[in-house]
Amino acid sequence: MPIPSSTRSILQMLLRSGPLPRAELARRLSLSAASLTKLTRPYVDADLLREEEPAQLASTGRPSSPLDVAADRVHFVGVKLTGDHAYAVLTDFRSAVVERLDRALPSKDVAAVVGVVVDLVEALATVRRPVQVGVGISGTVLRDHSYVTASTFLGWEDVALRELLEPRLGVRVVVENDLRALTALQHWFGGGSDSFAVVTAGAGIGCGLVIGDRAVGGSAGACGLVAHMPVDDGQVEDRGTTCPQGHRGCAMTYATTGGMLRALAERTSDVPGSLEELGERALAGDPDARHVLAEAGRALGVVTANVVNLVGPRSVVLTGEAMQFYSVLGDAFHEALARRLDPSAAPVAVEVRSTDFFDWARGAAVVAIQDLVMHGASFEPAELAEVAQ
Repeated sequence: MPIPSSTRSILQMLLRSGPLPRAELARRLSLSAASLTKLTRPYVDADLLREEEPAQLASTGRPSSPLDVAADRVHFVGVKLTGDHAYAVLTDFRSAVVERLDRALPSKDVAAVVGVVVDLVEALATVRRPVQVGVGISGTVLRDHSYVTASTFLGWEDVALRELLEPRLGVRVVVENDLRALTALQHWFGGGSDSFAVVTAGAGIGCGLVIGDRAVGGSAGACGLVAHMPVDDGQVEDRGTTCPQGHRGCAMTYATTGGMLRALAERTSDVPGSLEELGERALAGDPDARHVLAEAGRALGVVTANVVNLVGPRSVVLTGEAMQFYSVLGDAFHEALARRLDPSAAPVAVEVRSTDFFDWARGAAVVAIQDLVMHGASFEPAELAEVAQ
């Protein structure tokens, strides 16, 4: 039996907003009190929705029992894949992390990676059984959340990942680009903004977008491809190194881990092996390391200004591994942002958020949550309650 769109709207509203009095919930969704009761009763009976302790309404002075999602009744697993590691989290219905695990990948072979994902999900399922699983991967993923067209870090092309995982896990699997998954986390459970961009810098560089309370995904599953955006405008240092595509002066050459390490190699023979070591040198005052991070900050400022000029988000979230060194690159970022913003652009708020790979895995869990609530073919209360046991 198809799930009414109004029921999906109720669940989404409560997940994102928290407990709401029935009258307020009905008002926000333009439902009558009788319709709201009819739609929610099966979920209350199945203990998937709960009435909280009565609270007094300021408008009427009458007590009201807010309705809320029983977040602890339904669980999900999210998995983030890197080029050499898998990170997994078990979350509740609001993406709060219950347990987490990680494991090194024995190789980039598809079968080996699938085996690690299955092992992690099965291990977390001993804590609580997930109703769905989300997998986040760097690369291009078809919009039906099933097929990886290409993943540079894993060296994959044309991998039907959902088809490989679902028979072994026995639950629905949703595959998504990892940055869009992280953007989904910010969208539903990261502060409630309906207009923002996520710009991330670290192993890769990319942009996620939510405009008008809708995620922007691209017609073929690719969007926010800013890695090869030119940023060398006379303020950013002319760099001799090129990106893997042979470009000079693109964002990838300045604001990714590989680009920063290659840039440092142009200035010194003592090159660190990781972004963390480069950042530690910068924090300790090393002028070459500080210069490279400042150049990365300027490049990010140019990218962010271009995004704001083009789509006009209300806010920008800066994240990724490079943000742990924001104290070094931040001034250069804001200088470039201010210089490149169009004079008629509305002011944009910038939030800096440090994330680790478990946060990215949590984003993958949110994609699974969104899929169940917004598109799930099976969300019958009794069935879901049985799975959630």
